[in-house]
Amino acid sequence: MQLGRACAAWPSARFQAVLFEELKQQRDLLPLQAALRHGSHVTDTSPRFVLLSCHEQNDVLSLRLEVFFTSTIAGSCCADDPSPADELTEQASLRLTLDKPGGATRIRLLD
Repeated sequence: MQLGRACAAWPSARFQAVLFEELKQQRDLLPLQAALRHGSHVTDTSPRFVLLSCHEQNDVLSLRLEVFFTSTIAGSCCADDPSPADELTEQASLRLTLDKPGGATRIRLLD
């Protein structure tokens, strides 16, 4: 994952908004499927983020985030079943390590 715009916005007041927007744009690269607790499939609903901590050391930013997203239990309804599939709320803790010069980012699921 590359979060170059977020790195460029550091340490301005815009950092968090830019970070969250870039994460939403690259959500398919987040380990949300591995974090499922209730459902079997991550939905297309846009995730929400909470930045818990941010530490800078040399040219590296270390972030801890909570991600809130939704899942569903895939295959639980017949095609002609009128009841909608329920969306289930999911949560994951992530550690992001950003190399500031280029924005290269490593992600680790903490749960």
